[in-house]
Amino acid sequence: MEPGVPLNRMRASDVFPKGDAPIQVERLQADKLSYPPHDHDFFELTVVFRGTGIHRSIHGQEPFERGRAVVLRPGTWHELRQGKGLDVAICSFPADLLRHELAWTLEDPGLSYLFWRGPLSLDRRGLMALTLDDEALAACGDCLDRLEAIQRDPDPLRRGDRIALLLLLLGELARHTGPADRAPDQRSRKTHSVVVRGTEMLEQDLAQEWTLLELAARLRVSQGHLVRLFTRWTGLPPLAYLAHRRAETAALLLVSTDLPVGEVGERVGYPDANYFARRFRRHFGLSASGYRARFARGHDSP
Repeated sequence: MEPGVPLNRMRASDVFPKGDAPIQVERLQADKLSYPPHDHDFFELTVVFRGTGIHRSIHGQEPFERGRAVVLRPGTWHELRQGKGLDVAICSFPADLLRHELAWTLEDPGLSYLFWRGPLSLDRRGLMALTLDDEALAACGDCLDRLEAIQRDPDPLRRGDRIALLLLLLGELARHTGPADRAPDQRSRKTHSVVVRGTEMLEQDLAQEWTLLELAARLRVSQGHLVRLFTRWTGLPPLAYLAHRRAETAALLLVSTDLPVGEVGERVGYPDANYFARRFRRHFGLSASGYRARFARGHDSP
């Protein structure tokens, strides 16, 4: 993102109602619609049903039109410009939902690609755009409408309904990532068990001073084989995946706590403040203190 461009952060604590399985759906219909540059500390799915606009992100400017769907991981910024006659649905859910209740999705070939290997690849940097045909668009619309209708229902028995509808939506999106994006074996097979165990180990202790040798030894595979498996299934080698998750976690700590920047770095595995600064800037394009300063002002709802 260019220096000086104001960026707003949308926080899960402001967006989601308290309770089990927080999933938020907002259907926006407007002749003119714009979103200022912003990012989130949660996952966001955006589906366009009608109208046109310009979607701007780290990938530059792209058309925003009927059938377009965008998947964003936490910490990925974007904006909408010149929206005309738009009918857009936005579905958001916290990262914890994917890491806890839906942790098994890493083992599903389609869903793991949708949220892990696809957007985590080095060229996508947390964002993936899809194109839906009319049938898929109608199916997604039905899921989103039903989710919107029950999202504020306090009945605890609707928790399963919300998760089920979210999974139906995710399934439709996963089926439209495109055959060019995935090798045949990745479209039909579960994520390799070594990758599942490896990501679990890294997630459980991001601050550990991991080395490729140690991780491979714990998983009882060779270093070369581990790199090939991780790259195939997550889009990143093991230590690059770890660096990405550390950056996402650091960004969340910077805006949700008052911890000193140096302590944030230590908590995610970078005890050397200068090294943390370089790694964070490489990922987000601005310093950790600058990132906190921009978001400390809060955000205005688009």
